[in-house]
Amino acid sequence: MWMEGEGMLHALYFSKGIDGSWTVVYNNRHVETETFKLEKKRNKPTFLPIVEGDSLAVLSAYLPNLLRFGKPYKNTSNTNVFEHSGKFYSAVESYLPQEIDIFTLEALGNWDVNGAWNRPFTAHPKRAPGTGELVTMGIQGTKPFVEVGVISADGNKLVHRVDLKLDRCPLCHEIGVTKRYNVFMDCPLTIDIARLIHGGQLVKYEREGYARIGIMPRYGDADSIQWFEAWGNTGASPNSTLKSKTLGFLCGKQEEGLIKVEYHMFEENTYCTGAAFVPKEGGAEEDDGWIITFLHHEDTNISQAYIIDTENFSSEAVAKTTLPCRVPDGFHGAFMPIQLQKRITKMTCEYRTIPSYISRH
Repeated sequence: MWMEGEGMLHALYFSKGIDGSWTVVYNNRHVETETFKLEKKRNKPTFLPIVEGDSLAVLSAYLPNLLRFGKPYKNTSNTNVFEHSGKFYSAVESYLPQEIDIFTLEALGNWDVNGAWNRPFTAHPKRAPGTGELVTMGIQGTKPFVEVGVISADGNKLVHRVDLKLDRCPLCHEIGVTKRYNVFMDCPLTIDIARLIHGGQLVKYEREGYARIGIMPRYGDADSIQWFEAWGNTGASPNSTLKSKTLGFLCGKQEEGLIKVEYHMFEENTYCTGAAFVPKEGGAEEDDGWIITFLHHEDTNISQAYIIDTENFSSEAVAKTTLPCRVPDGFHGAFMPIQLQKRITKMTCEYRTIPSYISRH
């Protein structure tokens, strides 16, 4: 299954010279986790895929993996990249993050917060506004199904950890944070080992199951969670009737706002991946900045990086850079400001370098 493919990092480094010209450096590298190194040493795939398939097929892969390697599945580290306290990580939902050397893209090993976090780690942790703490969660198919953790701003200490005490394992992909609260979803896409053993699917969407959103104080426990049930409708209601009404609000004034939706169209048979927002320094509006994304033209087999002005999102990209090799479709990307000037000379010698300009349109 493509979701179980090995993680590969694709990095694009921008450095502005004193004369105003730009140097752009591209680098890629597989995330060499311990399971990747095991397969690399054997020079062949050794772990059997387990995410998709009928019950017997998944169990027939799960058990041999566990007996041969002591792990039921491999660490692909293929979903997202993030930064915390000046360190950089690649992540997948089912394992610990891998610390990455941002310049060489070398994997430096698992990040377990100095031994305090010993379970899967979401690929989408969030930095708490104000404190700079990192809020994470980990899901697994055995109890406790979901735990939430708060990591110190310096990344050295797990300051809070709590079991949400759920009675099922929802496949939660995201967690949200505000200044004071953690926000998470308990959805009916579930992981159930008992269901698998009895002939069902390991991962299944339970159409009759409930969905709800939980809000918990930053350092709260399971009893402090406020749950908000999602309604049962999953499609359009045939009984809806639209009526014009003027409403008066006793507790506050009525406000109107514009929801901005824009599209940026690529050429036919061209697909983008790993889009990230780059905020403009001193920007005040939500769209003050740029979207940067890799894309691949399937007809010409050419990969490029586009930079698009978010305030004029439907317009032509403000910069396009052609890359020296294919960047395949992937999951997520991120923009990470770093001090590149000290390393750019060395990097341009070590890696393939794109000409020191970006074509502008």
